[in-house]
Amino acid sequence: MPYAAASDNVRLYYEDAGSGTPMLFLHEFAADHTNWEPQMRYFSRGHRCIAYSARGYTPSDVPASVEAYTYRHSIPMRSRCSII
Repeated sequence: MPYAAASDNVRLYYEDAGSGTPMLFLHEFAADHTNWEPQMRYFSRGHRCIAYSARGYTPSDVPASVEAYTYRHSIPMRSRCSII
């Protein structure tokens, strides 16, 4: 399973497909990376598609500390982890 490390060392699970200009798919509250499978299949024909499970959504890490879920962790992904 591929993981990227966020700046606070929380492991974020991701899947990627295709090559070219990256497209990052972010899930909403009640979802996870698997919700983007149809879009990734389509757009990966011409782009590098990346879908990840946010912290607290398996198979990403689920930190026990409440402080691990503050607004600081919602800063743009490019500056937060090594996926892109």
